[in-house]
Amino acid sequence: MFRSRTHRAIVGLALLALIFAACDEWPTLGFDAARTGFSPGETTLTTDNVGQLQKLWATSSKLPDTGFDSSPVVADGSVFVAAGNLRVFSADGTTGCSGTPLVCKPMWTAVQGGESTPTYANHVVYTTYGNSLYGFDALGESGCSGTPKTCQPLWKAVLGGKPGSPVVSRGVLYVGTDQDAPKHDLLYAFDAAGVEGCSSSPKVCQPLWRSTSDAGATPAVAGGLVYAATTNEAVGGGAIETLAAFDAAGTDGCSGTPKRCSPRWLYQAEDACECVMAGPPSIADGRLFVFSTFCCSMQSADTDLLTFDADGHDGCTGTEPRRCQPIRRQTVDPYFDRTHPPVAEANGLAFASALGTTVIDASTGVEQWGVGGTVSSPSIAGGLMFVVAGGAAPNPNKVLITPRAYDAAGVAGCSGSPKSCAPLWTGEGVKVDSPFGYVNGSWAAPVVAHGILYTRVGNLRAYRLPPG
Repeated sequence: MFRSRTHRAIVGLALLALIFAACDEWPTLGFDAARTGFSPGETTLTTDNVGQLQKLWATSSKLPDTGFDSSPVVADGSVFVAAGNLRVFSADGTTGCSGTPLVCKPMWTAVQGGESTPTYANHVVYTTYGNSLYGFDALGESGCSGTPKTCQPLWKAVLGGKPGSPVVSRGVLYVGTDQDAPKHDLLYAFDAAGVEGCSSSPKVCQPLWRSTSDAGATPAVAGGLVYAATTNEAVGGGAIETLAAFDAAGTDGCSGTPKRCSPRWLYQAEDACECVMAGPPSIADGRLFVFSTFCCSMQSADTDLLTFDADGHDGCTGTEPRRCQPIRRQTVDPYFDRTHPPVAEANGLAFASALGTTVIDASTGVEQWGVGGTVSSPSIAGGLMFVVAGGAAPNPNKVLITPRAYDAAGVAGCSGSPKSCAPLWTGEGVKVDSPFGYVNGSWAAPVVAHGILYTRVGNLRAYRLPPG
């Protein structure tokens, strides 16, 4: 049945309104369900003014190292951070904050914070802790009490292994697990509202469906498919890299009670030299990016960026599940498994962080510019790339880790061939032991919401432009 142009226009405008309303927040790892790391609605910070950023507030003490690579998420006027416990702060520093400079304490906490980046949708914040998934009232009201305030989950779900960072799309929450062989790393889908498949008090939820085979702990969603990547030991040695795409609606390729779903398309590489496929993948403009490390030996290790047709057509053969090969493979780091996924994508560029960030033309793979020493995934907002990077400290036995901002287009502060860029802004940092606290570490990506930059380097800090 064809719908009228008027009906389609109204629906389109409503969707655009929702999209741009959400653009001011940073609700999940990599900003959106596709993990693009790009906030298109952010216009406050620019290459012209980012050098004026100044600290708005900081947490009252250093956050625990548990989950130090877990990025903050920002929504409903709050910043949510997983650091063992879930800690929730006032985004603009108006609640629970005092002094000069402004120091903030959590507005509320929950024990079940875990070490993976939380995700937010429709006034619920979701965390993974132990082997379970939890949903909390993001406003800190339902199930919350005491001074200081602590909250109990609205619902939980027990998974079969260590879960990754969840993601929500069209009312469905997706999360996977990381398990030791011979068990499978499975992907699960839940009703994000905590209604369908949920019962008892306290409420416990069962999945709407789960994968029949290996998927990965931290999925991404785009174009009606949910994607996950993982690595498992192969029989007799080596590893099996797996990238799988499932019907996000839980219909195609799904059957049985309880429902089980098989992939729509699949990439698998079983090779003694294929070591690690690092998820989550990210998807933009029909392309999927994911890291793979080739390591027959430490002397011959390198990290490659694989590009796939996200729809499972180009480079793919057979019937479902179609077997796919990357349409492009390129080395972005000549070292072993120092990747910082997800790859960010904005304005036709892909930003891939390993021991350094390589910026390529997303359609051709041609390198545009780069920087060295990065230790987090990148975030793109206001024409800027925000990332955490290391550099020399006054103490020769230490490395100084700081948040930094670069011109995402590779123009301001950039020169040379191949082109390298200098930071337009550098924030406060911490000193760590070299080399292990630096090159082998993965740090939380900075995020931008409502013109404020949030970084978790040592403690959580918020930066903004001067008033007026």
